[in-house]
Amino acid sequence: QLPSSTTGCLPPCTMAGPAMAVPPLSSPGARDDAARCSIGSEPRAHELGFGEGDCVWTPCKRNGFRPSTIVHVNADDSLLVECVGEGAASQVRRSTVTRSEVRPYYDYGPTRTWADNTEMVHLDDANILENIRRRYLQDEPYTYTANVLLAVNPYKKIPGLYGMEKIHAYGGKGLGALPPHPYAIADRAYRRMLREERNQALVISGESGAGKTETAKVTMHYLTQISRTDHEHGGKIQDKIISSSPILESFGNASTVRNMNSSRFGKYNTMNFNRVGQLKFAGIQTYLLEASRVVRQQPQERNFHVFYEMLAGLDEGLKLELLLDSAERYHLLYAEGADPHTEGSPEQRREQVKFNELRAALSVFVSEDMQKTFWEILAALIHLGEAKFVDLCDASASTVHRRDSQGTDLGASCDAVHCDPASDEAQVKLSVESQDDVAHAAFLLGVRQDQLENALMWKERKVEGKPSLFSPRTRTQAEQTLQSIIKILYKRLFDHIVTQINESSRSGYAETEHEACRINSIGTLDIYGFERLQTNSFEQLCINLANERLQHFFIEEVLTAEQNTYSSEGLNVCSFELPDNTTVVNGISNVITTLNQYSLRFIKNLIPAKDDKDAKFCEAVHQEHCGNGRGSGPIMALRLDGAAARAGTAARRFDGFQIRHYAGDVSYSTSGWIDKNSDSLVPEIEALLTDAEKPLTQALGDRAGIDAKKTVNSVSTRYLNNLNALLTTLKACTVHYIRCFNPNDQRQPGLFQNKYVLDQVIQCGTVELVKIMHDGFPNRCNLKDLRERFESMLPADFQRYNNSQFITGIMMAFRIPKRDWAVGVTQLFMKAGQLRILEGLRDSGSSAGSDVVRRIRLFLARTRLRGVLHVVHLCVWSRRRRVLGLCHALQKASRTYVRLGRWLAKTRSRIYGPAKVEVEEPAPEEVLAPERPMPEWTTPPPLKSATACMQEAAVRCRADRRSPPIPKNAYGPQLFMALNSDAEGQYAAFLQSDINMANPIADDILKLWQRNTTESVLFHDGKEVICARLSSRPFLSGIGGPRSSNGPGDGRSLDDVRRVDCHETGRAFPAHSPQARSGAIPAVVCMCQHKVDRQIFATCDDQNRISMWWWSGTDSSDLERPALRIMGGLCPRLEPDTEVYQMCFLSAESLPRRIVEKDGRVLVLLTHKRGSKWMFLEVMAVYAARFHLECIQQVQIDSSGSERRDAEVSFLSASYSDRILLLGGRGLLQFWQILETPNGHIELQLIDCVASKFRDIKNAVMVSVLSTPPPLLLHGMQDWVMVGASDGVLYGWKFDKRQDNVIHLDEEVSGRFRGNCHTPKVPIRSLIGTFGGAPDAHHRQLRTQGLSYSLFLNRVPMDERGFYSLGDDGKLLAWSLMERQGWTMTLEINIFERSPLDGPRIACHSSRLVPHIMVIADASRRLLRCYNRLSPEEPPEDAAVYVC
Repeated sequence: QLPSSTTGCLPPCTMAGPAMAVPPLSSPGARDDAARCSIGSEPRAHELGFGEGDCVWTPCKRNGFRPSTIVHVNADDSLLVECVGEGAASQVRRSTVTRSEVRPYYDYGPTRTWADNTEMVHLDDANILENIRRRYLQDEPYTYTANVLLAVNPYKKIPGLYGMEKIHAYGGKGLGALPPHPYAIADRAYRRMLREERNQALVISGESGAGKTETAKVTMHYLTQISRTDHEHGGKIQDKIISSSPILESFGNASTVRNMNSSRFGKYNTMNFNRVGQLKFAGIQTYLLEASRVVRQQPQERNFHVFYEMLAGLDEGLKLELLLDSAERYHLLYAEGADPHTEGSPEQRREQVKFNELRAALSVFVSEDMQKTFWEILAALIHLGEAKFVDLCDASASTVHRRDSQGTDLGASCDAVHCDPASDEAQVKLSVESQDDVAHAAFLLGVRQDQLENALMWKERKVEGKPSLFSPRTRTQAEQTLQSIIKILYKRLFDHIVTQINESSRSGYAETEHEACRINSIGTLDIYGFERLQTNSFEQLCINLANERLQHFFIEEVLTAEQNTYSSEGLNVCSFELPDNTTVVNGISNVITTLNQYSLRFIKNLIPAKDDKDAKFCEAVHQEHCGNGRGSGPIMALRLDGAAARAGTAARRFDGFQIRHYAGDVSYSTSGWIDKNSDSLVPEIEALLTDAEKPLTQALGDRAGIDAKKTVNSVSTRYLNNLNALLTTLKACTVHYIRCFNPNDQRQPGLFQNKYVLDQVIQCGTVELVKIMHDGFPNRCNLKDLRERFESMLPADFQRYNNSQFITGIMMAFRIPKRDWAVGVTQLFMKAGQLRILEGLRDSGSSAGSDVVRRIRLFLARTRLRGVLHVVHLCVWSRRRRVLGLCHALQKASRTYVRLGRWLAKTRSRIYGPAKVEVEEPAPEEVLAPERPMPEWTTPPPLKSATACMQEAAVRCRADRRSPPIPKNAYGPQLFMALNSDAEGQYAAFLQSDINMANPIADDILKLWQRNTTESVLFHDGKEVICARLSSRPFLSGIGGPRSSNGPGDGRSLDDVRRVDCHETGRAFPAHSPQARSGAIPAVVCMCQHKVDRQIFATCDDQNRISMWWWSGTDSSDLERPALRIMGGLCPRLEPDTEVYQMCFLSAESLPRRIVEKDGRVLVLLTHKRGSKWMFLEVMAVYAARFHLECIQQVQIDSSGSERRDAEVSFLSASYSDRILLLGGRGLLQFWQILETPNGHIELQLIDCVASKFRDIKNAVMVSVLSTPPPLLLHGMQDWVMVGASDGVLYGWKFDKRQDNVIHLDEEVSGRFRGNCHTPKVPIRSLIGTFGGAPDAHHRQLRTQGLSYSLFLNRVPMDERGFYSLGDDGKLLAWSLMERQGWTMTLEINIFERSPLDGPRIACHSSRLVPHIMVIADASRRLLRCYNRLSPEEPPEDAAVYVC
């Protein structure tokens, strides 16, 4: 039990109440206990810290929650609690509950309450319910929750709660300055209207009997009293506003089971003020009057008040004139079991008083004569309710008669179907005792009795150009027509009275004044609450739809207000998650659309008479909107009761449906919906009313409905339009909320039923409001007031700090968790429960200690230093940005200068011819002698092949026996291919001169382009990069028409061998040149090629410099032109003790948007630091002028030492989708998923370490890898990866993506390839993907897409249904994907003999320019050669591939 304190006072807070009893914060235990107080409506277990002996709230079926004590904390995160039962024989009971069901309990004392729920230590539904209960029992029915007023109906008069004294007390006071009251909400709306010149709205909601109407009258009375209106004009308007309430109550309210004065309609009262706050006029807008109540009431309920008040209050003479008797038990007014009040009873006297008030109120708006016409219409409806019909025959068929316009029978038609062939009579007639009642009704309405009876018993069918046809109505149809007349006449009378009130309210207001002075309004919305009755019909659907829309609007408005507060205070608070009921609203709208469709079909007689029209409508709702079953959507089928069905009392399937609302599931009965949805009378009734003798009856008729076509005047459509207009009006206003609650279902004072009120709290959205307040900062205190309180606790030198720094220092010094508070511009924001921490500081009563002062000074000094550093960093960043901008401009100018120079050189070459290149032999002393002779690459003469199908050319180096051996690393040589892009423009002349007119021009252009284009072959052996030029002419001799002799290559397939300087000059030096033989070219230890843009490469030299460059190709006529162009101004350089093992690119498909938008590229490096047992995957983003390290991931790789040669890593590559990183080597095979974090950064997550699972992979070296597009035969696949091992085994791995975007390895489909014929123990050195099987494989796609040939070749994808595998012994296997067999070997051939040398020595790559050609590099023989896949049966030896 925490000690209480009464000393001191808390600085004024927003909506602050009395101070809270808390311990001083001097002890760490007290601070820890206070830190556990940030509890929301759904407690989080890690914040609660429940222990044995703690008091908590636990769920209770009867009372919602009950206080309990924790006995034991179980291991499964549940709690064993005990509570004391209720009643005289109370017993201690124990039960087990989960932590999520428990709410924290804080003992404030037996009488302590809070005017604002947000001031409580714990902000949740249990504590809010307890606070409301205590206040209600103390005759305090009003409570705040932030800016929302919660009102509980006291069912009694509380002395001093209202009156002029209270009105003057609340005038001009801020919200929270005085106890909660509707006056405070109304005053706040009035002041904001004057200050902001914006419309205001008071939304008052709650269930029937909660006091909405009384609360609305209280607020409107307050507004009329405080408005700055002159006495004479203001008195008239106030009289009209006050007088409208009894009129609307009498005509629109009724007695229900829950409420004696329940509003059966919604209304929006507007009070319009000018700029200075003078009340000028008022208006009323009504919504959805429950007109069906006029003809039918549920048990223990009554009709509208005006009927009973009229019978009790009219004088005997007028009642005799209206042919009424107050003692008569009228069918329209009294349901089964109900009787009229006896003469002189208290109920009758009360109704007499109400009727006198009604007449006095009506006198303000209409004359006495007009009032008499109202009573005549109401009396006529009572008499019509007494009418009863008698069947004349049992036949269901209709007899069609012709009648004239006066209803005279002209005889039966020849095609009429008679119920009796010898009879022309109708099927029904009025009973004898009902004829007088119909006559009285016709007299009071001013219509002819015979015409009224004919309209009830006969249905008129108009045929253009012919006499009208009349068919008799059945008894059911006649009764429905009678009820429709009663309902619609009463509704139109109600609308007519509302119109009279609005016109009278505006009568004293001039239009010219409206134009000269801006008018703002305060609206009061008194809307019906959520209804879930025993039988729910069409009216309940419309009411609950309005509550769904208003509930969503309420949550959005409160959220917007909270976020605006945080924004104005400069706080960055995360966005709130709102409950979304859009599916429910759309589902109800779809039901209403279906209802309108079936209403129109009924009017057009498209529903057979034998079918139940309501059941057909319900069946359509089930078929179109109910989905696959219960629980699958907002619209569901009814829950059928088996026992009731067997007893014959249960509802049938198509008797209704169920909707899942925000407040719970509600079952609706669709009986009578077609009739309730129609707001129009039959044309003959409309004609009868418009021709009536009484002016009011004529006004209630609709002339447009007489000659109208068969359309639906839908109640639901008009209601939806009114609801949308209401929400549009509310969105243009500043909205204030009052939530009304019914304390019990017995309408008794002093009785508070906890569970009953808790259900209303949930239904009205207060729980969502609590959640929003919990996610934000509900407690707020002014910084200035807090500083005044704490200044005395700190030394005088703290005066120099501003309020924000001062309060921040206080909060940090006392170690209050940063997540529980935030400092704004003018206020301190705190989580729920943190207010008592400040009160603990207040109650400590002593000055701050030296350690506290030291912490505050240290924090403020750090804050100031941090601010200075930010300024310095900003200045440095600004200067650096200027420097980088200048560098970028210089680079751009340099590139432009170089391009202009190249263009000028090419132009001069075309005009004057190529310049003669003279190579001057350097003097012997100028040539740098290398330490060891460099292997020389030469070009052999053209090969004379043995067959026409396969041409193979080779480039071989005369190897020097003294050259160093190839390093025994695991990854071996690498081979890349890219287009000679700079030479493409030189072939434009060939496209114009060599066109064969016998073929389409597009085919010839593509073939000539292909023949006159060359491709670069780049070979990397671990130390140097060698390039050669691949010409397509020798392989296209039969498809391109006549051969030209002036193209590149001159008949050779491979020539122009050079050594490339990737890091210094960017030039490619001929193999025999002195520059190539010298040691000036840096060694290249790693190299990779971009998978999408294949002209882009990245290399790392022996000095750990990483360079990214664009390959432009070589030109034999220009030896000085650079073969590559460095991309970007800055290149990453690693530490000297860091070694790069492998590197690869990631394409744009897997990169964050922020990198792609800045034209950045991403490299993945596998690095190792000497002396470390770990390797690292470093993801690096490279831009034009900078680079950025995205992430680093540790990788465990077995190695016998710390040198590079000890750890064998064969490959580091990205999969085809660029979502998986593939890493393989000795005893190593890992797959990493490439993820994008929510903040846009790249992250690596291990998918699987396969080597740790399989011993065969652990004992072998994974040598080669290939990822092709996922085959179409394997649906839903993310990636397909093939891996070749050192023991001659070929593996395939299938990856799938789950719904949570996590990639996983499908081990059931993955594994070894069947039918593998590679030699055991011989490594599968290369896996080769292909790009087509014929020389012109790409032509058709190019013609259809209209792409550039070079652009297409640069991004052409690999074939998904085939690949090749090549072993170190020269065995080449071809694999194809079969529909049933899967991956099948289709070719086995030996293309060369195995070399006796050990170590990796082979690399292979497919050409994109010539799809059927593969280029093979043999590092041990220093040999490059081509292999033609169109003739695999020809052995390579016959082609004489080994040439010098």
